[in-house]
Amino acid sequence: MHLLRTEWEPLEADFTRYYREDLRALCWGESRWGVRRLLAHIQHLPRDSATRRSLRGPEADWDQTAELLAGAIDVIRAQTVSLVRTWGGEMDDPIPLTRPGQEPAQPTTVSLSEWATTL
Repeated sequence: MHLLRTEWEPLEADFTRYYREDLRALCWGESRWGVRRLLAHIQHLPRDSATRRSLRGPEADWDQTAELLAGAIDVIRAQTVSLVRTWGGEMDDPIPLTRPGQEPAQPTTVSLSEWATTL
């Protein structure tokens, strides 16, 4: 199994954390598991497992809930800018939250006195 060779350390940590089993003993010990059973346990590791983070990088922690929350924050920021502009204030366009795989946008800096004039 290629995954055992390339991702041994995160798999070993996950088997200890989630299954309370020694992966080395399961592969080569007296009570070793079959390949099918090992594969089933590897495939069904939780989303926050070390193996998934190792394989997927930063996207592993970005699930549907995080995406929905980021979208809600982006909408609230846009509505805030719209409200300030409606009442005659000036405010830069909001910067969306950075999603995994994107470069973070560089915000423009505004002094406190400049910001206070927009209120």
